[in-house]
Amino acid sequence: MSLVNGRYQIIPLHLNISHEKSDIRVLTFNIHSLGENFESRKIAQFVLDEDADIVLLNEYNDSISHKLDSLLKNRYPYTRMPNPKSKCTDVFYSKYPIEEFLKLSNKELPSLTYKSVISFRGKPLRLFCCHLFSNNHKLDSLQVDNADSPVGKWEEHKIKYDSAQEHRIKEIERICTHLDSIPHVPTLVLGDMNDLIRTPTLQPLLDRGYQDAWWKAGFGYGATYKHGVVRLRIDHIMFSHTLKATNAKVVDSKNLSDHNALVAEFKIEEGE
Repeated sequence: MSLVNGRYQIIPLHLNISHEKSDIRVLTFNIHSLGENFESRKIAQFVLDEDADIVLLNEYNDSISHKLDSLLKNRYPYTRMPNPKSKCTDVFYSKYPIEEFLKLSNKELPSLTYKSVISFRGKPLRLFCCHLFSNNHKLDSLQVDNADSPVGKWEEHKIKYDSAQEHRIKEIERICTHLDSIPHVPTLVLGDMNDLIRTPTLQPLLDRGYQDAWWKAGFGYGATYKHGVVRLRIDHIMFSHTLKATNAKVVDSKNLSDHNALVAEFKIEEGE
């Protein structure tokens, strides 16, 4: 069992919590702003209570969530929104100046991926933020025998998942082309990735030495997605070798969203 756990990075068991002082604190949270339980004020207070230096909010809708934005801007004066007119976009908040912001998604790969570079203590810190392709997409050509049966439903889910994962792999590979251009800058890749950590989706990052903050500094299963009895860890913060994860936690969002927030703290390695 321990070999399986280690191979697939399911449940980290860090009994000794690090007391090492961190340099930066990061939060990623899919706020599900189109959900029936969405409340801007409560979401804003939830984010402010965590007091992260950098905040990524997935599934942000400006027409619904503008009050949330106004409540956060005093704490986070630097903000970027890749698709402000979209019904479902991201919003990126930082306490530090944003020096560069580049949208990576396009018509071929429409899911949100973008690069942001902040100036942290006079040095660059790169963040690749994403909301990768969903498993709930529609397939026009999908035909399954006995679709209403448990076997048929499972087969339909499997076909959708495999199709969506092909998109996610391409999205991560696009990010990797930018990672490879300047490999030694401290870098984080974060967001709702709609997949588990040890899957082909995230393998390109793992192959480049990126590590999962939850596996390195968290404790327990750490589910970030909740729907009925389903509990999955599909929101991630991955970090380069120039950073060290000192702490990670999942913050229960109660009924504010169908996701929990993921918070991680990092120390920038000396000499970088």
